[in-house]
Amino acid sequence: MDKSYQQEDKERKLGISPEKIQREEELSKREEEAVREKEVSIEREKEIIQPTPSPAPPPKKVLPSKEEIKEEIREEKSEDLKKIEKILEEDLGEVYQGMPDYLKKEFKRKGEETASKIEKIIHSVKIKIKEILHLIKEWLKIIPGVNKFFIEKEAEIKTRKILNLHKKEKEDLLS
Repeated sequence: MDKSYQQEDKERKLGISPEKIQREEELSKREEEAVREKEVSIEREKEIIQPTPSPAPPPKKVLPSKEEIKEEIREEKSEDLKKIEKILEEDLGEVYQGMPDYLKKEFKRKGEETASKIEKIIHSVKIKIKEILHLIKEWLKIIPGVNKFFIEKEAEIKTRKILNLHKKEKEDLLS
């Protein structure tokens, strides 16, 4: 308990309990350990697969690298999803940079999840505007120390932009 009174007071004002911070840090550590274990197992598999050196050309890569996997994931995103993500991230660069690392990961993960859900809603027969608005609000609530009027206004703006994007694409299809 080396935390100062000011730090505890700040955490209380932000609505972040020390237990929540500790849980987030533990979760982050566990995720990092899981990634390290996966990398070690991949390295072991590579060692097992690679035969002793011979004059023959080296074998082709059997397992894709981490970068290749990330690239594949990026390529799989549809154009609509990319546009929705771009709309969601508008005007939030400074806010994102000011977040602690554990919140950045959660914010990014939840943002991608939100964009994916919004894409499904937009491609459905009936678009539920309230549901899109709710998803965006829930995502923005992750930002610490932001008042609810900011969240409400940003959610409305982003919802309007997403609906305009959908409307424009629909008109392009019909013309």
